[in-house]
Amino acid sequence: MAGIEQLKSIYEQVVASLFSKHVKLKPLTVDESSKNISDEELTSQSCDLSSCLNELKEMIPNDHLNDWRRHTSFTHPLRSFIRERAKCAFNMEYSTQAFFKFYEILIRFSHICFPSNHTKHIVRSFHLCESPGAFISALNVYLKLQKNKLSWQWYANSLNPHYEWNSPFDMFLDDELITSTYSNWFFGPDDSGDILKWTDEYINSIVEKVGKFSLITADGSVYCQDNPAEQERIIFPLLQKEIDISLSLLQTNGTFIVKMYTSFLNDTVTLLSRLLMCFEEVHVIKPSCSKPGNSEVYVLCARYTPCEQCKEETELSTSYRKILLGCSKFFVQHQMQMIWFNISTFGKVENDLKDFIEQKKIQAAGIYEQMMTTSKFEKFAAELFSASFTLLKRPNPWKFSKLGGFIEGLRNITTQEAQILIENMIICNIMKGVYAAAEQIFNISPCWICNCCQWIDDFCINKHNLEEMLKMGDAPSGMGIKHTLFLEPKTLALLKCASLEIRDICSIDTSYATLKRVRTAPQSKSKFEISSFVLRSQLDWIILLEEMFLHASNHQDSKLQIKIPSSLMLTRFTVSFMAFCSLCYENVILLCPEENSQMPLNQLICYTPRKNVHNLAEFLRYLSIIKEKLLDIIRNGSHVYRFVPEYQLRCEHFYASILHYNSFIARRMLTKCKF
Repeated sequence: MAGIEQLKSIYEQVVASLFSKHVKLKPLTVDESSKNISDEELTSQSCDLSSCLNELKEMIPNDHLNDWRRHTSFTHPLRSFIRERAKCAFNMEYSTQAFFKFYEILIRFSHICFPSNHTKHIVRSFHLCESPGAFISALNVYLKLQKNKLSWQWYANSLNPHYEWNSPFDMFLDDELITSTYSNWFFGPDDSGDILKWTDEYINSIVEKVGKFSLITADGSVYCQDNPAEQERIIFPLLQKEIDISLSLLQTNGTFIVKMYTSFLNDTVTLLSRLLMCFEEVHVIKPSCSKPGNSEVYVLCARYTPCEQCKEETELSTSYRKILLGCSKFFVQHQMQMIWFNISTFGKVENDLKDFIEQKKIQAAGIYEQMMTTSKFEKFAAELFSASFTLLKRPNPWKFSKLGGFIEGLRNITTQEAQILIENMIICNIMKGVYAAAEQIFNISPCWICNCCQWIDDFCINKHNLEEMLKMGDAPSGMGIKHTLFLEPKTLALLKCASLEIRDICSIDTSYATLKRVRTAPQSKSKFEISSFVLRSQLDWIILLEEMFLHASNHQDSKLQIKIPSSLMLTRFTVSFMAFCSLCYENVILLCPEENSQMPLNQLICYTPRKNVHNLAEFLRYLSIIKEKLLDIIRNGSHVYRFVPEYQLRCEHFYASILHYNSFIARRMLTKCKF
């Protein structure tokens, strides 16, 4: 082990270099001596640098990753500042590490982000891979405090946390900003938010709809902890797509900021060559809040000049290849210094060194506060943020994401850990008097009182936009859903670990060739029953709604019963169906019988028709529109995600009842599983 004084010296260097990790790539005087170095030699040096970094990474104790993460979090000079002082003292939304990284970029490079000769009275920004909203929040705070005379229009993209085919472990599980500013978000033609699926046609449609932008950020990443040596190769397709999209959406003289990692591969170097070709000024920076032991850097590109060469792969001159290699060496050397320090001190931080680290962390926080003038944050009340984004609070299904490392923990949960969690869950429920095997009845109805439920009045007087009501898109063929908005992430992780599939009541896929049109006419004057097994498509469920409205309007003692397989859950489509049932009937319940009873299936039961069904003709017209669209698109596998406004899902009473039902079904499934 290195001596204590040597370790102190290294950590002091780490702190001292936090605010100086910056390389200017363009404009730059080209060193003529670079002509004496061949491309082969540059490639060889780049490979050697990559090998050195990966060899050092292999020394990281992979069998103690949780302890390693805690250790590197402790040695990160600004981590405690971000986690404790910033959140507690300033009480701002999304005051995360990403917030402080981008805020630092805005402060230190304001001349790049907002060139005075091109930014007149308005900033138009687009944020790729943005959720949960830290860059938007940082830009909002910066503009309010530093450039309050500029008006601001923003749009963003992210993996859609509502899209049931996205893995909950591949995205930030936080939808608060998205649900409050839904019209500002672009999720692509399939509504997934995956930009790798965006076509040129879709990108051009964004320009036609909202125009081009003066500032674009791209903060995307891909989970690579299972294969850190291949990080650059794994992330390359995403980085390439971010650049393609941004160059199509950026206006002349605009600014582009993109996160990337190492640039050892020729493909990455070629991408950088496009940026050097298209922008008059290019910088690479590692913000002080970025973890010193990782490869993360941000490329800042200013004064965009569109040209045909920007769309093509361009070979860099040997001179610029040498400059890029020098840039890589600069950042990798700093990274390796921190990794070596962490390895040398892992499990060996004694009081003397610990006190020294804490002292230097306080010093680093003080420098950051002074440089970034964070004292002004105290004047920035949370109400200003809320006013800017018109946040509407509701129970957040992704509340666990507020805990540090939560996604990481869920992604890597072991079978043994899952067994313990399930056993604890069962014991906890028993202590509360809740038994998964007992009969349960769930009232699934909106309150029809809160603001989220008021859309019905506008709908009935033809004031509601059809696009806000009906959300459709492509559904992956033959692929089951990976999550539902109405289930807690912790439960999702347990289901995944137990290899239990999440299935939706109303979204059983069938092909067009085998689709059977099911007649759902009443079997008696006042009551009709139907098994969900014969409702094989979304079209069948919409037809059932039509029959239900007609039956309830003609029979005041009408009652609907649908038998449902006991392992099926509620998703956005199902919840839309339940909302419409509640418009028709005063009572909408889901009955889960006692296990091993003579009635093995759950039941949806609707009874007591409302005396005045809200504008029956309008609802029937709307359902007929959905039917027509389903008939038009059923051949290509498209899907109805929901057919009520998104904010209907924010009704606290409605959401809580759905979450309660889904959680109960999940508990029943988990108590039966055998590992």
